[in-house]
Amino acid sequence: MGRHSGDAYDAPDEWRPEPWAEGAVREDDRRPGHSPVTRRQLLGMLGVAGAAAACSAGVSVVANKAGDDAGPDGAAEGPSAKPIGLAAGIAGITAPTSDKASAKAYDKTGYRSAKPPGVAAQALLQRPTILSLDQDLHWARRLTYGISAPALGELTAAGRDAYLDKQLTVRPDPVVDAVSDRYPLLTMSTTQLKQLFDGNDEKPDDQKLDYMATEDQLVEMKIIRTVWSVNQLFEKVHDVWTAYVHVPIGDKTRLLTAAYDRDVVRKHAFGRFSDMLKAMIFHPAMLVYLDQPESNGNAKQKDGRPAINENLGRELLELFSVGALDPITGRPNYDGRLDVVQSAYALTGLTVDRDTLTMKFDPDMRYRGPLKVMTWRHPNTDPEQGVAVINSLISYLAHHPATARTVATAFARHFVSDTPRPQLIAKLAAEFTKAGTDIKPMLRALFASEDFRKSVGQKYRTGWEYLAATLRATQSQLDPDGKDAIAERQGTIQGVRDLRYQVEQAGGGPHGRGTPDGQPDFQAAWLSGKGMLDRWNQNSITAGGFWKGITVPDGVTLAGRPGNQAGLVANLGRQLIGQALQPGFVTAVHQSIGSPMTTPAGQVQDVPTVVRTVLSAPHLNYT
Repeated sequence: MGRHSGDAYDAPDEWRPEPWAEGAVREDDRRPGHSPVTRRQLLGMLGVAGAAAACSAGVSVVANKAGDDAGPDGAAEGPSAKPIGLAAGIAGITAPTSDKASAKAYDKTGYRSAKPPGVAAQALLQRPTILSLDQDLHWARRLTYGISAPALGELTAAGRDAYLDKQLTVRPDPVVDAVSDRYPLLTMSTTQLKQLFDGNDEKPDDQKLDYMATEDQLVEMKIIRTVWSVNQLFEKVHDVWTAYVHVPIGDKTRLLTAAYDRDVVRKHAFGRFSDMLKAMIFHPAMLVYLDQPESNGNAKQKDGRPAINENLGRELLELFSVGALDPITGRPNYDGRLDVVQSAYALTGLTVDRDTLTMKFDPDMRYRGPLKVMTWRHPNTDPEQGVAVINSLISYLAHHPATARTVATAFARHFVSDTPRPQLIAKLAAEFTKAGTDIKPMLRALFASEDFRKSVGQKYRTGWEYLAATLRATQSQLDPDGKDAIAERQGTIQGVRDLRYQVEQAGGGPHGRGTPDGQPDFQAAWLSGKGMLDRWNQNSITAGGFWKGITVPDGVTLAGRPGNQAGLVANLGRQLIGQALQPGFVTAVHQSIGSPMTTPAGQVQDVPTVVRTVLSAPHLNYT
């Protein structure tokens, strides 16, 4: 990612949306809040974590390994990350205000690391893990955002291969369809959105649209799909592609990103990458984000060189296709100076119609002369044929062997481990190439691989994925008809807006990263004490049923109405994390409750705290 890469917020004036009128009413109903985890509760949770750590005598969070005598539910416990500081609570706080200042702050949460670990030559072994090695549970954790009773039941009844077949077919989505009318901006074209927002400042205050309304709806609908869609694998593949061909939420892309997500990423997520890459390069969101309208190959700078902008040409090579370095050999895939310039020349003529916010090709901006990018060549003599030349370059890059390896690495890193083996990369790249860049054969090969089978517990959930996993584990349901469920001004589900706030605080979702490299997909970017405390705070809100418009069964119901406290804790473990809790952790939970294990379940005090404590076990951090 070069130093000239586009910024989601810094745009030429002609591309900037109009500012809010002076004195315009904006939504900003955030109220001072407090942490939903009290000091006493925090100490109790730290005690439980310490007890879990003590069970493995200081060994890190690992236990199960191939060949262990423990059954599918057996595992030894280990220490969680040492927490530092207390995350700000969100009790009673709504989602971030949808104004320009908040739009500019969306990418400020940051990540601890932006450079992924490399592909690693290593023995094909199941590494130690706290998770059960049961393969049905492994598939449920990896092909979905988290184990839920319905999904696990469907998988075990159908069998893994049949379940994969169903997940590779996009099915009707009842929960998503039931609330989609509340998110109408997601179905509009960029032209329709521009017309809708034109003159927004002149409208009466009660009719003004929030400045970032389109992107609010995009992120909120993604949260809904992540937790409640039946098409779980599609949504996870969507996450990989969103990071791979990334256009972030931002000031200058606010009317474009939703259409990009719909017409580029979602449309081609289960299709051919060559089609996605072509749709990407011609979409106004990508063109505006990476400043392509500023690139004029038919104009001269003071030094006589063409007045091109290299952003799109650079990222096309470095991030969106072949990649800067081969993931297996570590060698450069292209000349970082000559090929980037030639790529930028090749893309000249692509611009955006300011009146309609659609892509247009302008031959008068087209560079004329021979082109050479890597081994691709073109005489490029006729500006009127510029689109055909661009298509030729895109096809070359999409089908290049280096692109196959780079795409394979992204999927292996997401579904297998942060450091996939080069043998797996080569195998997946071969399937990708043989299928003409169709993604489904590669996915089938990935899930059938020994690398996948022996990768239990080797992925650390992002903040986004962890929140989804806890909502799925607790059998949460959308309830738009519940009390205070609908945000009065926006008409969307209040609890989902609050979840969006929590997602932003936890590092952002798939659309949140402000740079072209997309959301990081490896543990070093997410593992921190602050992140752990954020997760515990979220669990307190979920266990207490405080998300407005989202219902969560009470703890006794989740546990199947057991007879006593011992059954309550044991059943909550199986329901919430999919396996039996380790004995030391169970003992620590009972000690934190403070009553005998024989206490009738209906008399156990503060059951939501018990639910929160079990949710906060180390298991849900891993897949």
